[in-house]
Amino acid sequence: MATWSVHTHTTEPGRAIQAGLAHGKLRSIAVNVLQETGHTETPLQALLDAPRAIVALVSGDGAADLFAEAGAEVIRCDAGMTHAELLAALHRFEGREVLLMPNGALPTPELLAVAARSRESGVLVTLLPTSSMVQAIAALAVHEPNGHAADDTYSMAEAAAGARCGSVVAVTEDALTILGPCGPGDYLGMVGGEVVVLEEDQYSAGEALAELLLATGGDMVTVLLGDAGDGDFPDRVSAALRPDRPEVEVIGYRGGQTASVMEIGVE
Repeated sequence: MATWSVHTHTTEPGRAIQAGLAHGKLRSIAVNVLQETGHTETPLQALLDAPRAIVALVSGDGAADLFAEAGAEVIRCDAGMTHAELLAALHRFEGREVLLMPNGALPTPELLAVAARSRESGVLVTLLPTSSMVQAIAALAVHEPNGHAADDTYSMAEAAAGARCGSVVAVTEDALTILGPCGPGDYLGMVGGEVVVLEEDQYSAGEALAELLLATGGDMVTVLLGDAGDGDFPDRVSAALRPDRPEVEVIGYRGGQTASVMEIGVE
């Protein structure tokens, strides 16, 4: 006579046993009651339904205040940032969806690794393509807290991608650039890690960089002044642009970052 082992899940164990008796002799019957939790959402669905957080990696007191006022959660990276430090900082958002604006603080491979590890630990991280804080400002300008997450992410990513940006940095040691030699007292205009401007003062460097960024169009210039940036610069660049570009609006913020004299974005 054949012997069978049967395992079944049912809310009516009595009927299951009755059905078995119709096919032969039963033995070693065990009924285990599984407690119902009443929770039917998948972990992913729970994350998608949770309030999402807009998180920005930020340097400078002024920039931190600016992003916080715009509704972003701030992670400071004034002294730099490692992928381990970012992973630890994201733990406080466990159970939430996070739109992360990295703002150039970490290279892309490390950001992708952090995002993957965070998702494993219960933080659903989506990376926004912001390589600078001025790009993140452009993204925040179109953020819709109550909108659909996918639509909001697309709009913010599109705004960030549409903001051309660069920075002015002070030269601290003698060096040779594609534009010639430079040394302490000089200022470089940088776009995407490339030197595009070399001037002897920050005003000239900033104005030249703004002109280059406006060369392919744009009607708004955003200036985020660093700790060493002169507060008069936004007014000066606005006056310099007015004769040929009266439609361009210049907005300045005091960021307080130390890595650059100023960041400039054009939309």
